[in-house]
Amino acid sequence: MNKPATQKGIKAKEKIFQKSLELFKEKGYVQTTLGDICKEAGIANGTFYHYFKSKQDICVNHIKQESIRLRDYYSSLVISSYEEALVGVFKKQLESCDTVGQEFYKTMFIAELSSNQQAFHLVADTSLDKTIVECIRKGQEINEFSKKHSAEHFTSLFIGQITLHTLKWSASEKHYDLKEKLLPELKFIINLLKY
Repeated sequence: MNKPATQKGIKAKEKIFQKSLELFKEKGYVQTTLGDICKEAGIANGTFYHYFKSKQDICVNHIKQESIRLRDYYSSLVISSYEEALVGVFKKQLESCDTVGQEFYKTMFIAELSSNQQAFHLVADTSLDKTIVECIRKGQEINEFSKKHSAEHFTSLFIGQITLHTLKWSASEKHYDLKEKLLPELKFIINLLKY
């Protein structure tokens, strides 16, 4: 992905990016064509390639941006309770799922399973993993959480539940409420951190 050199280029890239995400949510990733994106963004088809390599490049860019937003959110918290901080991080992650919808995540999982590149996975888990580990360790340092198990062990439990429920949500009909199903599971694991 090329970095635009001018303000006009920055705006054009952002417009392409935003219109793509809107179309992915509305029509689905697979059903959205490059022509659809260019038409919505008001650009010629060739212009797309000045800013992005492919539709997948847009998805990877989205995941990177959400990862940075999550880390920035955690860094901005005034933390009085690491339990509350964890719940806040998980809710922020769920907001990211709503941004592009089920079809995006379904496509992400299919691409991940059918490709050796693991482009989505390598980008997606970095900040969330690091944020959860850091939050648990700091909670352990002040004895809010038990030191009986490692922060990495509990992070694996959290990531496993997030992945499982996001997969179920992306494969289900619209009635699957990701937040309603996932948050109680994550809160259960948080309670285990105390013992």
